Amino acid sequence: MKRDELVWFLRRNRLAVQASAAPDGSPQAAVVGFAVSDDLEIVFDTVETTRKSLNLRADPRIALVIGWDDAVTVQIEGLADFPAGAELARLQECYFRVYPDGRDRLS
Repeated sequence: MKRDELVWFLRRNRLAVQASAAPDGSPQAAVVGFAVSDDLEIVFDTVETTRKSLNLRADPRIALVIGWDDAVTVQIEGLADFPAGAELARLQECYFRVYPDGRDRLS
């Protein structure tokens, strides 16, 4: 799949299953709403006290499964990061275009 096809496919979906590992190595998965930037950055929000946040801060390896309609999925693996400053503001705007109510959840 070409990059532009992947971005198109990802943007057709709004939910992903994210997987991470707990400090003891046990698996953890959660459904998250996400957005994707033009640079193929996948953005989701979470509260700092969730298992996924705690897991990813300790071990940033992440896998996401996106899609399932029409029996088509994409699995993306990589490293999660926790942006700050201007990068955070840029990625929040990307997320808010898909989830405008995310602004209300900031508090």
